[in-house]
Amino acid sequence: MGVLIREAKLDDVKNLAVLLQQVWISTYAPDGIKVEFSNYVLNEYSIENVRKSILDRYTKILIATNAELVVGCAEIKLKFISPDKEIEPCPEISTLYVLEGMQGN
Repeated sequence: MGVLIREAKLDDVKNLAVLLQQVWISTYAPDGIKVEFSNYVLNEYSIENVRKSILDRYTKILIATNAELVVGCAEIKLKFISPDKEIEPCPEISTLYVLEGMQGN
């Protein structure tokens, strides 16, 4: 069937939180985990924070699925404020995470 992309729903919150945590750890802590990493990941990608992102009207989260399994996501901030004051608020892809085994698909 291939990879399908759709907007995240509240039913996705647990799978999305785990995906975000797993990809962050495999990317930024390939040699091991220390308390600072654990604190960051468990806070930043908590179920409550992911739920807030899904419900935020200025954020869109897209989920990539393969055979109905969550394999990636993208978070788009719809009104990103650039540090360059001459650029008006514009959309920005703030997160793009894909499980390692699915990269390149």
